[in-house]
Amino acid sequence: MNFSFDPNEGLVAVQVRLWGPRARTVIRLALDTGASETLVNWDLAVLLGYDPSASPTRRQITTGSGVEFAPEIPVDRIEALGMERLVI
Repeated sequence: MNFSFDPNEGLVAVQVRLWGPRARTVIRLALDTGASETLVNWDLAVLLGYDPSASPTRRQITTGSGVEFAPEIPVDRIEALGMERLVI
């Protein structure tokens, strides 16, 4: 697999397909090469059919402005950069 980008452009955005229990969508996400998790907006999770408030697990996320806690929600399926991941 080979994907090119211009490092002089700053933010690297990639097209991502997400599937949930009620919907699927295509979005553009910033590629953070130092990240160990993928984060999406709460409203997007709800649109896909997830209920973030019902998640029993919260993950500590360190951002540029501090530490936050976010619900952990395994998505049904995600595709990005020619790769696909299914939750079974």
